[in-house]
Amino acid sequence: MKKLIRQTYVLTSLLILILILLSACSSRQVKLDWQDTFTEPKTESKTGFFNVEAAIDTIEVNTLMDISAGRGEYQVIDPAGTVVLSGKLQAGDTLNETLPLIGIKGSWTFYIFIEDAVGKYHFTINVK
Repeated sequence: MKKLIRQTYVLTSLLILILILLSACSSRQVKLDWQDTFTEPKTESKTGFFNVEAAIDTIEVNTLMDISAGRGEYQVIDPAGTVVLSGKLQAGDTLNETLPLIGIKGSWTFYIFIEDAVGKYHFTINVK
């Protein structure tokens, strides 16, 4: 009987410890983090993918794009192929915003294109 009580106590203590550790973890998952600074004209195209596990997830898109020469654009595309967020910048434009999107379960696409651009960008996509 003492052994059973001791085992129950140990298991309960472990369960409480696990719950404490899990509650301290952030619920935010960084799905994509791209950044670059370019002082010479640069042309590139990048495509990235991230997955949303549940339809109740919220996607947070943090965008910073500062173009002093050339042009740049980006798109966030949902699993159905719909462009849900996009932006186009020309020389002298700056974009710095954070936007929430309702997550649709499945594979999302992020696309960025810069042409003869000088400047910087930083895009972070989090799923909460």
